[in-house]
Amino acid sequence: MVNHRGCSLKHQLKDVTMRTFRGGVVTSFVFSSMACSLVYPEMQTALRPLPENVEPDPPPADDLYFVYFEGASIPPKDRGGLPWPGGAPDPVAKLIVNDAVLFQTPVQSRTRTPTWKGQDKENYRILHGSKVFIEVWDDNPMTNMPICRVRVRDMRTVRDGGDNEFWCDGGARVRLHVSPAKAMVGVGLYYETRGRDGVRVTRVVKDSPAARAGLSQGDRILAINGKPVSELDALQVRSEMNLHARSTLELDIWFKDGKRHLVKLKEGALFPLPGDDVKLAE
Repeated sequence: MVNHRGCSLKHQLKDVTMRTFRGGVVTSFVFSSMACSLVYPEMQTALRPLPENVEPDPPPADDLYFVYFEGASIPPKDRGGLPWPGGAPDPVAKLIVNDAVLFQTPVQSRTRTPTWKGQDKENYRILHGSKVFIEVWDDNPMTNMPICRVRVRDMRTVRDGGDNEFWCDGGARVRLHVSPAKAMVGVGLYYETRGRDGVRVTRVVKDSPAARAGLSQGDRILAINGKPVSELDALQVRSEMNLHARSTLELDIWFKDGKRHLVKLKEGALFPLPGDDVKLAE
């Protein structure tokens, strides 16, 4: 994955044109270059799925869950006792945590047995003691109404093999998949190569080897396994990062608090959350 940061070419050309008209080609080019930041590609250290029948090391934190809706069974009549317009509702399911929507499924039209196959299946952090509710709604704009609302008393009990089918007032049933967070294997580091300015950490996957080692956005990598990054191009930096990750990746880090340390990393289990731009293996 590559993200490009900085201003667009269209913006740069517009800036040059305006300033050329007002004050001369050379001067306008200098000012335009100052106005627009350089574009740096954001790169990511390698990731791979955890092999089957291998336990993640370390295991996921107790408040990390892999959650999605397996499906539902909806009665032929709504909670008011009336048949559904068109014969069936347009159900959408939501997981509510502390009065906020954690995630929701896409709408599945005209069915009383939705499975929401197009939904995202992700890891989520849900703190123990949170108030967790399942809601299913009919998303038909003419009859937008709740089909059911039921509380999930203890996510840990469901995760550890407890009943995952929840009965709602009115007769609807909803099945929620809850299991320990799914792991990937890697270092969990995003970075930009900036030439003589070194390599900048742009993001760190939470619950990853990089995060556990204390790296965070804004830290600066000066050398990789003894090789100064100022002598490496972007492809060489990526190659060095990925080459040593399975054994020992030794990074000379200038932390954003001004301290400088050698940090040794080795790929291990990480548990991506929504926003980490990591697609979990099926």
